[in-house]
Amino acid sequence: MAVTVPARDVTLDDVLKRAEELVPRVRERASRTEQLRRVPDETMQEFLDAGLFRVLQPKRWGGFELNYGRTQTELCNVLGRACGSSAWVQCVVACHARCLAMFPPDAQDAVWARRRSRRPAAEEKVSARTVRAKGSI
Repeated sequence: MAVTVPARDVTLDDVLKRAEELVPRVRERASRTEQLRRVPDETMQEFLDAGLFRVLQPKRWGGFELNYGRTQTELCNVLGRACGSSAWVQCVVACHARCLAMFPPDAQDAVWARRRSRRPAAEEKVSARTVRAKGSI
């Protein structure tokens, strides 16, 4: 199901309908997802074709620029009925576009100027120091 950017804005309802259409196929691959310990290529391609990775991507780069919280919650809920792992991966990958959208325009240009369908990867560096509590093992 290849998706082109329509003349009108894509809404959350549009995206949820696309996700609902994918549920039976994603459910069929849920056990395979578990066996592979990753989301199958077919599922990732269907998410890409349906525009599910572009839900938070800025409109100027071909994304839908939907509301973060509601979109991610409702979309993950729909996909999660089929496969929790696949839903989680879609949610995380889509969030990376939102992270990139917070960078300066030059950084966004570097990623999306040549190919708007790119799925950026974000990394968070967490640093912490552990201290043994008095009386602990």
